[in-house]
Amino acid sequence: MEFSERWLREWINPDVNIRLLCNQMTELGLEVEKVTKISSMCTNLIVGEIIECLIHYSITQLLLVKINIGNGIFIQVISRQCVNFIKGDKVVIATKNSRLFDNTFVKLVESQAIQNDGIICFYEDLGIINIDGSIIILPFDAVVGSNACEYLSLDDHIIKISSTPNRSDALSILGIARDLAAWNNLSLPHLQKYFNLVKSVEKLEIVIDIPDICFRFFGRIITNIDATVNTPFWMLERLKRSSIKSSNVIVNIINYVLIELGQPLYAINLSSIFNKIIIRKSYKNEIFVSDNDQRILMDDDTLVVSDEEKILVLGGHVNSCISQIDFDSKSLFLGCGFYVNQDISKISFKYGCKNAFTNCYARGIDATIQHEVLEYATYLILKLCCGEASVVTSKISSTKIFNQIKIKLYREKLYKIIGYIISDELIVYNLKKLGFKVIVNDQYLLIFPPSWRLDINIEEDVISELLRIIGYKNIFSVPISMRSYVICDDQVHTLLNRAKLFLVDQGYHEIITYGFVDPKLQQLLFPDIVPLHLSNPISKDMSSMRVSLWPGLLSSVIYNQNRQENRLRFFESGLCFLQNSKKNLGVEQILYFSGILSGYRNEFHWDILDKKSDFYDLKGDVESILDILQKLHLVTFKKFCIPGLHLNQSVAIYLKNKMIGVMGSISPNLEKKLGLKYRTVVFEFMWNKMASLNYSKMTTISEYPRSIRDISIIVDEIVPVRDIIVECKKSSFETIIEINLFDIFRGSQIGIGKKSLALRLTFENKSKTFTEQEVSNILKKCIEKLKLKFNAQLR
Repeated sequence: MEFSERWLREWINPDVNIRLLCNQMTELGLEVEKVTKISSMCTNLIVGEIIECLIHYSITQLLLVKINIGNGIFIQVISRQCVNFIKGDKVVIATKNSRLFDNTFVKLVESQAIQNDGIICFYEDLGIINIDGSIIILPFDAVVGSNACEYLSLDDHIIKISSTPNRSDALSILGIARDLAAWNNLSLPHLQKYFNLVKSVEKLEIVIDIPDICFRFFGRIITNIDATVNTPFWMLERLKRSSIKSSNVIVNIINYVLIELGQPLYAINLSSIFNKIIIRKSYKNEIFVSDNDQRILMDDDTLVVSDEEKILVLGGHVNSCISQIDFDSKSLFLGCGFYVNQDISKISFKYGCKNAFTNCYARGIDATIQHEVLEYATYLILKLCCGEASVVTSKISSTKIFNQIKIKLYREKLYKIIGYIISDELIVYNLKKLGFKVIVNDQYLLIFPPSWRLDINIEEDVISELLRIIGYKNIFSVPISMRSYVICDDQVHTLLNRAKLFLVDQGYHEIITYGFVDPKLQQLLFPDIVPLHLSNPISKDMSSMRVSLWPGLLSSVIYNQNRQENRLRFFESGLCFLQNSKKNLGVEQILYFSGILSGYRNEFHWDILDKKSDFYDLKGDVESILDILQKLHLVTFKKFCIPGLHLNQSVAIYLKNKMIGVMGSISPNLEKKLGLKYRTVVFEFMWNKMASLNYSKMTTISEYPRSIRDISIIVDEIVPVRDIIVECKKSSFETIIEINLFDIFRGSQIGIGKKSLALRLTFENKSKTFTEQEVSNILKKCIEKLKLKFNAQLR
């Protein structure tokens, strides 16, 4: 927001210079981005009156102008010919004793050796910002011969501030003045009440069809106005210094009131209104023609102001081509309403009509000043454009906005946040300066925020305001005291760190991806899982909460493959989010640990015949992790159908009888859709579940030698090797301590649908050395069990 220092000082004028004034605003949270003086170099400028204007006899681009500078003195000055002067125009004259911001034109005149007593100044000559390079025409009431620098307020400053989104009141001169008054212990400024003479009982009926969005609306008819009058110079200058482009006098008044009070107004050409004013939602495919003749096809969820036939104003204060005020307008309807801020904000983005009005509504406006603002705007219109005002018509659809918020401020919480005890008297004094009402009770202070502070809703908001007005520099520094509890061992994170270190040693890279993922990619991987969608996502590609770490890992692989990386190994740990009605807020958070492998097995080397990584490379790394965590002997890999993974290369990982993870290769169809160049394999552990299952125990090492026997058995192809190993251990679990498969043979010699498994069994006894007969008996018992259960044949 930009505004004139002089304009602000009309509302509140603390005895401080511009530098201190800006420091105060910054400390109040209204950050001053820039301060610019209108013109710091111009001196000795005079108000002159045009008497006669002629084209220069030798240089046709220049004008010779006779000027009256007062006290009966007439001088001849030079001006650019691009201006059509009228006799009697008041202009700014720079003589030889004057100093200008830009001497470009002066040097041009001097280079041509033209005899003159001065020049007529343009804005660019004075260095005035925010203005096009046009001539300065002063009002007719400007005194000839007076000091033009004072008349133009060239010692004024333009202040540009940036306020936080919650501070809706800081978008007006009045709101800023309130904060400065509180800081400087001055009386709180209030909107002056204006009582306009009502000369007509003519009125329009106001209908509110959307009471949940438009809570109140005020309006009146003003007839017999003169829209062709010039906007006063003082008002134009203030609008220019607020970066507002000049328009007709009615539009200028509405913009002026908006900057000063922060309340938008409607001005609708009365001749365009049929019968009544209706605040409603637009109809599907209804046509709205804007003031620049742009046709907009509406949906059925847009706030509009209309009559019984057509839309007059789009909710974002965009007048239609027939309802706008122009120089021919003789009567108008002046309206002022209070809307729910979110609805106006949506309209401004949807139809590209964001402006100062929608910005005010988006942040929120004071719900109690609509009638006073309407009277103030009426006063300005009647003063500048004449006219006759009718009675004010009001419509209030809801009274819930007037139910003042009550907030309990507990002393204990306040002291805890501030760090020390502050007296009730100081709390009441500072909050009342900001317009709060305070009632002191034994247990707490009951706080009533002012109507213009829509952002004060909870106890912390009140504490923030209290600290802001006291001044953060005035808050005592209190050392933070806390108790630290050192955790000796965290099973989950200790095991996780060990697994991460192993993968790093194997050439993997740890990555961190967002918890928000692309819903399309996640749907390809997990079509049966309903994800959590964000109501206000950063982008469409980050609009769902992840149910797995795989989308982030796959995105990283694709990104790197597109940059010619051909050996990719990543892992990540993090929370994933699933819907679960039994959990708090219906969301279950699970810690996952996942990895991905793609591309070549090794870096390129002249002595290594490299191969592409496959399912068994990653399975070996997963088994190594389980071995490091001393869980491998308890783990079983079982074939498992997982959407998004290869049907014959996907398994579930079981610890005892509990599923703790999955792994497998990405399906060929999905690889093609994602543009993966190499076979890609992934794994994922539900880490909390795996870390909590701890079956490790300490045992003594046998002092006696081990015995080793090899056997070869023939079984059906469908019999899993794992089942055979488990059955052998069951038969004599105390003596057979290890079983390894070291060869598999398939061929016509053993029959179709058969396979020969060569197993090496290791025997051990902790109390003695096994005899040859004892080992033979144990082995025989084991083979009998395999024959009975799997129809195995000893080869």
